[in-house]
Amino acid sequence: MKRIMEASPVDGYQLFRYAKVKPDGTTVVLPHYYVRHGGKEISTGTDRLSDAKTAVKKKAGEDTQIRRRRTARPAESTVGQLLDLVIADYRANGKKDLREAKARIENSIRPFLGEKLADAVDSDLIEKWKNWRFSHRLNKSIKYAHEKLQPATINRELSLLRRAYQLGYEHQPPLVERIPIIRKLAENNVRKGFVTVEQYRAVIAELPAHLRPITCIAFHVANRKGELFNVEWSDVELDGNPPLFTLWPGKTKNEEGRTLPILAGEMLDTLRALKTEHGLKWPKETHVFLNAEGEPLRYHMMRDVWDDACVRAGMPGLLFHDLRRSGVRNLRRAGVSQKVAREFSGHKTDSVFDRYNITDFEDLKDAAAKLGKFLDRA
Repeated sequence: MKRIMEASPVDGYQLFRYAKVKPDGTTVVLPHYYVRHGGKEISTGTDRLSDAKTAVKKKAGEDTQIRRRRTARPAESTVGQLLDLVIADYRANGKKDLREAKARIENSIRPFLGEKLADAVDSDLIEKWKNWRFSHRLNKSIKYAHEKLQPATINRELSLLRRAYQLGYEHQPPLVERIPIIRKLAENNVRKGFVTVEQYRAVIAELPAHLRPITCIAFHVANRKGELFNVEWSDVELDGNPPLFTLWPGKTKNEEGRTLPILAGEMLDTLRALKTEHGLKWPKETHVFLNAEGEPLRYHMMRDVWDDACVRAGMPGLLFHDLRRSGVRNLRRAGVSQKVAREFSGHKTDSVFDRYNITDFEDLKDAAAKLGKFLDRA
């Protein structure tokens, strides 16, 4: 193949397409443009010349930033440069929460600290950032959200800041001479949201048809919503003995797979009806849970609809994750051992599981009744 050169907007960066000779002797020009610099070439991913030239400029800018970071002295490094290392580290290691980490950095950390010299950041400046965060909420526009930013949110962002300094300290050459003391806020990790059977029925009645199946399954088997979004029909055995579905390794939060039963009754009937409906409407779609247009369901597609349905059902502020907490509590009330219940929910440790396994007033009433019967017999 030979290159067909184009005028590049940046000196030192070649812009071209490939011309390929076919077996019959004719020549065909491949559509995508490529950029070559420093002995490496990459595709711009576009067949439009104007977009390709924009890609060349972007590539040149990125290369310049990389060169600056390599030659920067610690006194010149900014917090923004350290945050770039975190994003690159998440991307290189294929972390599933890259998108979330990037959003926290761009919306919560970089606006206040990004231009500050890294070695000038101290405890006082971090405290000022915390106060700024409490007054500039990331999710200010979301309806029914907590009125006050939670300490857990601040702590997740502080972890990213600490990671940024750690990567800068380990960088060669080092971008910082020291790692500042970063103190986290006290958290209250007790989970309080639960759904009774009656409340579950009330929410189901207010939800649109396409959100009822995923709500049903979440209430019955205590799955995380992210795990359910990834389930495909090939993972579901409706006619098995017993019926079950599989969560594969790498598609769960703790990276471990597990197999869960499909309960007879509402859960099994819901999945069978859903499979029949998909076979008629969207036979080529492999995902189990879809939105109203037949696209794989994601949380941003259902968040506002869920909030509105909870308000109509008389439970404003109820979280979809409360179904998971309720599933854990139902397992305990059904007499399932903690070890088996953890297999259901996917909790790795008892300490994390216990944050979901909370005794409520109904449990106390049941315990009081049992104690009264014991004392009467005695």
